Amino acid sequence: MNKIFNFSAIILSLAAVILGCEKYVNDFEFDKKSPRLVVNAILHPDSIIKVNITSSKTYNPQREITYVNEAEVLIYEDDNPLPSPESIGNGYYIIENEHPTPGITYKIEVRADGFETAKATTKLPMPVDFSVTNRGIINKPVEDCPTCPPEKNAHYTLDLNLDNHTQWFGISVSFGAPVLDYLNATMDCIEVISTHDDGSEFIYDSCFQIYDTLGIEQENLNFHSNNRTIKFIKDWGDYVIDDYDYDNYADRAYCSTENESSSTLQFNMDISRNYRLEENQNREVEFVVNSYDESLFRFMYSLAQQEAVDGDPFAEKIQIYSNVENGLGIFGSMTPSSVTEELDPDFLRQ
Repeated sequence: MNKIFNFSAIILSLAAVILGCEKYVNDFEFDKKSPRLVVNAILHPDSIIKVNITSSKTYNPQREITYVNEAEVLIYEDDNPLPSPESIGNGYYIIENEHPTPGITYKIEVRADGFETAKATTKLPMPVDFSVTNRGIINKPVEDCPTCPPEKNAHYTLDLNLDNHTQWFGISVSFGAPVLDYLNATMDCIEVISTHDDGSEFIYDSCFQIYDTLGIEQENLNFHSNNRTIKFIKDWGDYVIDDYDYDNYADRAYCSTENESSSTLQFNMDISRNYRLEENQNREVEFVVNSYDESLFRFMYSLAQQEAVDGDPFAEKIQIYSNVENGLGIFGSMTPSSVTEELDPDFLRQ
């Protein structure tokens, strides 16, 4: 009994001491973080040089993302300084009439009061040389619908000639679709004569809307491929890496030949129909191969990985890739090449 009593007394004494402490934990104790410069720019040979500079968001102390409009931005082309970029607000800096050149290395340095100097480098990749072959039409059964008529798919083969530096690229197919003015649409009605089974006729009005065309925009076509070099895809604006079934369609496939020894690559793809193809007056599609520098590809790949574990609190943390020294963000580059092909008329028929 004495041993039990002594043990109980110790427990009660410890409880009294613990309960007597009036220290409350109101929040997690984060390490203090200093804000850093965030540099975002994707160089493209068809666009002027445009860079966005902001400051990073921190939780301790609380600090929101802010635009940095008074930074000193220095950009070098193969170590030769370019004209000073002009600040146009909202953190954007541009160099007018200056287009990046494939094969050239670009460096950026950003200095701003209260921040470390941020630096990054990218080499604009060379365009990919490729050809396109039309392999005809493939009729595919509709998944989970055995009684449905098969879907038409246009089958194409892309033959890519890759140099030693082309290891990261994306493939897409697009067509020119008219931009319609839905707000100012008008109704047009015509008289239609229809005949009953007994031979009698009746007349009725058939009405439909007419839209003004504001211009032409490029719209992506969905396709699927089981090419071994595909690392992730993009569909409906999202990067997809998990649960990707090769029977699913995407509007862009991102590929890597980092561990491939061959300098040529054959890419087979089946293109699905698009209801807006009927509006494509010239019946042409454009095959596009974007060549990426390594930094930009790894940045997009990390976004796909983050999307794969989004919402899972127990998943391994994904660190978004950044090539900015003393800062955050991406200073990357891409170079497109394209081939235009006429669509098979049978593919457009219902």
